[in-house]
Amino acid sequence: MPQVTCQRIVPRMKIANTTRSPMSFAGQTDAEAAFGMFWRTAARLRRLAEVRFAACGLSPAQWRVMRALHEHSSAGGSSVRATDLCQELLLTKATVSGLVKRLLRMGLVTRSKVAIDQRAWAVALTAAGTRLVESILVDHPAWTSQLMEGLHPRQQRGLTQTLFTLCRWLDPLVERTGGVLASRAPEVPERTTRIRVRRIKE
Repeated sequence: MPQVTCQRIVPRMKIANTTRSPMSFAGQTDAEAAFGMFWRTAARLRRLAEVRFAACGLSPAQWRVMRALHEHSSAGGSSVRATDLCQELLLTKATVSGLVKRLLRMGLVTRSKVAIDQRAWAVALTAAGTRLVESILVDHPAWTSQLMEGLHPRQQRGLTQTLFTLCRWLDPLVERTGGVLASRAPEVPERTTRIRVRRIKE
């Protein structure tokens, strides 16, 4: 089986400015403008992530699975149940199954039956998978810093706080659709100010 490697290069990106000013969203509510800008930003980040992880032979979704497995292993765990991956990554069982099968063929993960429930199975990184994740993480801070350098550090902290608040607000909505969150939004960093979030009335 060929060894999967990652090019440890963070190229300088030149991105054309094709985004309209928020002032041009005439007739939209604040919520519509924010929602639209969020998806425009997400589409650009998704494209850049595709290029980044393609150099390592991965898709962004495969990277999410491997990163989750690596974090679990770093915390002292041995393997992760597939159902827990579905919950943590908010992906369907079929999607996770397809991602794991591809990673299995690449020799980056292993899959085994859960001892207490033979109908369930658990996933773990192989030694090759661990090496690949750790090689990607070497340049990951530089890559993410490059993506965010268009914002002042103060703006980056404000964005973190805003997205944290939005995640907390969306959690019960996700659960009402049948999605079960393995963990809610992480605790807000101490250096930011906590914001009381109005909960949805039952």
